[in-house]
Amino acid sequence: MANFLLPKGTTDSHVNDEAHVDPDIARVGTVTVRRGPIGDIAASALAVVVTNYGDDSVSFLNPGTHVVEETIGVPGEPFAALVSDDRAYVSTSSASYDAVSVIDTNTRTVIATYPLAFGVTALAISPDGKRVYAGRTGHDHVDVAVIDTMAERVGTIDIATGAGIGVDAIAVDPTGRRLYVATTDVRGSQLVVVDADTARVDRKVWVGSPIRDLAFADSTP
Repeated sequence: MANFLLPKGTTDSHVNDEAHVDPDIARVGTVTVRRGPIGDIAASALAVVVTNYGDDSVSFLNPGTHVVEETIGVPGEPFAALVSDDRAYVSTSSASYDAVSVIDTNTRTVIATYPLAFGVTALAISPDGKRVYAGRTGHDHVDVAVIDTMAERVGTIDIATGAGIGVDAIAVDPTGRRLYVATTDVRGSQLVVVDADTARVDRKVWVGSPIRDLAFADSTP
């Protein structure tokens, strides 16, 4: 089931004034996808993409009417997702390999697949849309696969090592110059800052408690 939320005070004919997840957010609709557990949700102004990892499929929801418009199959169990312009990027896992599938949101078809080693647990994209970053978890090691969407090639950035380590979240700053990767291992969690231009780790900040997601605040006065 997918929930649609709007800032409090936004007018919408579907708003239920009594349903608030916090003082500033109101629920405007609920969609039953009926494809099993939802792995991730990504949205743009034109489409909402939902990954159904138990069904090996991706559903497209209309953000205005709150209905499922179409569901397509993908090569493996989908998990993380992001949407940029007319492209959706979805991480998938199968018995053969893990991958990032590229979906045309207009035709709703898989137009490219990038096979990757290890499990992809988080995705991010540069502001110009030229690089997709995939956080990967291997045996006591995590890295980031960098997909060049223009040249269609893949590079790698080594992030960290540790017993039981995994990637919890990944984000690119609005300038595209810094990549932030949240990791957790048996010692705790840390935020790894990467110089996106040099593809090198700049610094690591130990946080302690698990990091579940990353976001950037609007610094506009």
